[in-house]
Parts: sequence; C-alpha cells; structure tokens
Amino acid sequence: MSKAIDIMKGREEEILKSLLFLSEKTKGFTDPELIMIGGYALRAFIPFSRFTRDSDFALIKRNSRNIDRIKGFLPEGYLVEEEQKRNNYGFLRCVKFVKHNRTRVKVSMDFMEGEIRGREAKEVIKIDEAMMKNRAFVLIPIAGKPIRLPVPSYVDYFVTKLFRLEPQT
Repeated sequence: MSKAIDIMKGREEEILKSLLFLSEKTKGFTDPELIMIGGYALRAFIPFSRFTRDSDFALIKRNSRNIDRIKGFLPEGYLVEEEQKRNNYGFLRCVKFVKHNRTRVKVSMDFMEGEIRGREAKEVIKIDEAMMKNRAFVLIPIAGKPIRLPVPSYVDYFVTKLFRLEPQT
C-alpha cells in the first residue's frame, strides 16, 4: 500500500474518532442539530467512498450561537483555527495535527451556522428549519466502520455542492 493511502486511512481513523465524540456530545447530532454537508455526506448518495481531509457541518443559527457550544466541547487535541461571527452567519474551523509514522497530518472540522457560503458574496444558502426537517440519518462507512450521520436531502445536498464551501473573508 502506498504511503499516501496509509496517510489518508490514518486521517480517516482520526475523523471517525472525532465524529463519534461529536455524536456523543450532541446527543446523536440533535443538540444542537447538525447536518453533514461535505465529502462524507456524499457517501450517502453514491456507492463508493472518496477520501477527504475534513468533515463539514451546517447548523441553524438560533438566538444564541451554537458554534460557541460546539467550541466548548471539542474533541481532545482540536484547536480553533478560524472563527467568524456575523449577524446571520457563523463559521468555526477546528483543526488537529496527528502523527502518522513520521508525517504530520492535518484533520479539520468546519461548522457553518445560519448560512452556507460560496466564493462570491451572492452565493449564500440559508440553513433553515426545512433543511433540518428533511435531513436523514444514514449509516456511512468511515475507516471501515458504519456511523450514523445526519445528511441533507438529495436536493439540499446537490444545492450545497453548487458552491465551493468556504468562509467569506
């Protein structure tokens, strides 16, 4: 097996640990309500898996900031790399560096609160009650083990993929 594949598998094992921790802390991704919207969510819709270096989540903006709650119970070793808070939008990127053999590998979790934003200012998708209501909990294989994750409906997922997911600067 190539070194690159070993590194990606090691990263995926760390992501699995982080998702299991996050599931426990959020009562199965329900408090606060989360939807996985990135590459791992794609596994709910296609029969093959691709490696990714992060997990991306969307959540509704409530009266208080849910990303502040998440920041309060990050898995061990994660640090806040970036945080943005605006009126209707919040973004939190948490990173962890793990050693795989002699290589240092970056793993990250991104949380988009209130809106999913693309590269252009006009590329905004509101995260609303309908998106949460239409989500489904599915078993998704990560590091060879199935984990129950919330994913958007196929249509909502497709719309989120029309934009490159990244914070606005």
